[in-house]
Amino acid sequence: MLTSTPSSPEEARDRLRVEATRPLRDAELPRVSIVILNWNGKHHLGPCFQTLKDLDYPDDAYEVVLVDNGSDDGSQEAVRSDHGWVRLIENAHNVGFAAGCNQGARAAVEGERPAEVLVFLNNDMHVDAGFLRALVAPIVRGE
Repeated sequence: MLTSTPSSPEEARDRLRVEATRPLRDAELPRVSIVILNWNGKHHLGPCFQTLKDLDYPDDAYEVVLVDNGSDDGSQEAVRSDHGWVRLIENAHNVGFAAGCNQGARAAVEGERPAEVLVFLNNDMHVDAGFLRALVAPIVRGE
């Protein structure tokens, strides 16, 4: 536990340093559902989805669940036509942030291949190709 404020940027960097560990093998990776809530964010979806499509993670070990909160900007149509690999949940109206996220989480853990790990992202996020492996590694290792 940290008990004092770092006295310098170098000390802060040293406290935050994480030792390198061996990369996880594909067989060790958990099934992940990435839940994204959307309301009239069509202009964000393409770039966000592209970075998720480019993840360094096996295609059969993750899914993207988009919960659309009653958008009227063509978001649902864009997902269906341009991003068919994204699981789309459509709400007739805006149910709110928490309720929408909970709806996505429920969908992710129910069904034939339930998620072992849930990740929540905003619709304007762009992620690095290695982010998901790095995110789940401590979970897999029990750290």
